[in-house]
Amino acid sequence: MKPEGVERFTMVTPSILVVDDEPHSLFGLCQILTDEGYKTLPAKNGKEALEKLKTETADIVVTDEKMPELSGMELLAEVKKFERPIPVILITAYGSVSMAVEALKQGAYYFFEKPVFNKLEQFLAIIRQILRAQEMERELHHLRKEISDKYSFPNIIGNHPTMAEVFGIIGRVAQTDKTVLIQGESGTGKDLIAKTIHYNS
Repeated sequence: MKPEGVERFTMVTPSILVVDDEPHSLFGLCQILTDEGYKTLPAKNGKEALEKLKTETADIVVTDEKMPELSGMELLAEVKKFERPIPVILITAYGSVSMAVEALKQGAYYFFEKPVFNKLEQFLAIIRQILRAQEMERELHHLRKEISDKYSFPNIIGNHPTMAEVFGIIGRVAQTDKTVLIQGESGTGKDLIAKTIHYNS
């Protein structure tokens, strides 16, 4: 039995879009991530990756930088246009400090030099870090919605003219920084009124 007021989140396997024009590198990276329990979406180039993002949901994009037609940096620019933000990790065998700085400036979450297998623990730690941050963001969004639903005016029941007057007072008081004293008999909703003023201020 779940505690009152606590929602159970449905556990969904994180999905990672892996993009690389080198078949062995693509297969190896997908295999590592699959072994870690993630769902992988392999793409042989940037254009295929963009097509997959139209029909599939990816939590992270891991892409090679040097690819024909659409480079990793160009793919990053396209992903940044999506309404839902998707963290992008760039990997390359031709890395330089200036390239890494430019990638981060353009919005990449992280920049790795190939072979990633030489820094596997660091790579997987970054993946876990991104997914943990996303999970916290989802929980925060849920809590904000829960608070908003609970302390919005429609949740204070009453259509008597006196209640309309109370709603008006709440609206005016919430816009000030004044101290408010709420009086009333036990069970009349003083706590709900106080929290509604606090939430809307």
